[in-house]
Amino acid sequence: MITEVNGLLVYESEALKDYKDKVNYFVTTRLGGVSKFPYESLNVAFKNKEDRDNVYENLEIICNKLGFNKEAAVCVYEDHTNEVVIITEKNKKDYLFSSHHDIVADSMITNLKNVPLIITIADCNAILLYDPKNNVIANVHSGWKGTTKRIALKTLDKMMKEFGTNPTDVICSHSPSIQACCWKTKDRDLVEGLKRFWDYQNEYVKEDSNGWIHVDFAYVITKELIEAGVKEENIFNEKICTCCNVDKFFSYRRKTELGQPAYGVQISIAELV
Repeated sequence: MITEVNGLLVYESEALKDYKDKVNYFVTTRLGGVSKFPYESLNVAFKNKEDRDNVYENLEIICNKLGFNKEAAVCVYEDHTNEVVIITEKNKKDYLFSSHHDIVADSMITNLKNVPLIITIADCNAILLYDPKNNVIANVHSGWKGTTKRIALKTLDKMMKEFGTNPTDVICSHSPSIQACCWKTKDRDLVEGLKRFWDYQNEYVKEDSNGWIHVDFAYVITKELIEAGVKEENIFNEKICTCCNVDKFFSYRRKTELGQPAYGVQISIAELV
């Protein structure tokens, strides 16, 4: 649900309502920061000509309002890959947000407490996976390209191999992201190519009366996680569309439709406490 925490508008998932003493997790909106057009106002990405000081100040606002330690926050350079990293006591300094590094990956897993995992999004889905039995979390960036590379499944598989996670224990939350109403294309070759990954197109592809083909990638992610053993009742998706709600969220799709290539990002931020 979209709610206000200490004066900051955020998305808070019902998925973790029973684990608030174990996990601190929010998705920010675009509101409440210091960045100017076209990044107004709570942008947390170093894009184009954005002022770096604004980005750090925005992160400080987020962490102060939501109870995270900015200096401990880690991130990766997201590039729509299927690379998954495990944040450990030994390597966490290599991933600090403050270092603005270029280590490419699109998913982070950790069992460390008080290490905020940051995923940046502006239409892409951020998938949170939490294993309450082993007290392990993962924060996953899954745009449509990452979804075809099964980044969420690869993350779950790594949690199983490295931490003994049983999929039936996993709690999953989808962030606000672009929904099928707005993810549309007239590129039939692209859509036909999706059959290489999922042959049940009648379930996630719909064509409207104007010839636009709509694809529901969040549906695909959910279906694959269920097939991998995650219980359907443990997967939460409120289907909040970032492209429909640009008054609250940054949207890459909406910006490009308006001919404005520069855009800001919100973050999915989660830590064990």
